[in-house]
Amino acid sequence: MYNSEFNGAGGGFSSIITKFWGKQSIILQQIKNNVCILDIYQELKKIIQYQDETPNNVWKKSGINKKFDGNDLFGITHPIIQSILQQPPNNCHICTPNEWNNFDILQQAFDHHIKPRKITTTILLDWKKLFDDWLLQKSTIIQIPKWLQKIYPDNYQICEKELHAWKAMFKSCGCSNVQRVHLISIGDFLNIIFQKKHPQPRPLVYYNR
Repeated sequence: MYNSEFNGAGGGFSSIITKFWGKQSIILQQIKNNVCILDIYQELKKIIQYQDETPNNVWKKSGINKKFDGNDLFGITHPIIQSILQQPPNNCHICTPNEWNNFDILQQAFDHHIKPRKITTTILLDWKKLFDDWLLQKSTIIQIPKWLQKIYPDNYQICEKELHAWKAMFKSCGCSNVQRVHLISIGDFLNIIFQKKHPQPRPLVYYNR
């Protein structure tokens, strides 16, 4: 059902970086079952959650960023997001996180998304380490492009084309609810959120450049 409060958005995530209780924090914003949720993290640990029926109301509960509209903070009114919402769904799906231990399946995703983009793959180290380390870590958050630097040479500058390719690969490997949000109100940040489909609560990805 279309909910005018969400401007056509359904389930999904976005994130911002701002101060909460005087400390730099990552705030994951979620719309789930017509409920708006803020999960606030400090040092990769969730410290509090707020819930309400609309983006504006849930942000009012947090007591911060009062001068900004909640819909703008969620990113759902931004032209980029509205354009994405109007696009047909991309059903490219290769595997789930439960299959990340199968190198042959991950190789299919790599061959499909990374190699065709004419990225200089010869400089990459063990790219499967991205997935192995992600499964093993306790935290549910990773940061891109920092996470990708695990497999690139020191001082290598990862270009936008490569970031797009890795995003597509993560999506095909079981990540969902991906959003790009440009929030002028909190500075020049681009955020990408991935939620892994997994029986246990699994990693979210956020991209901050």
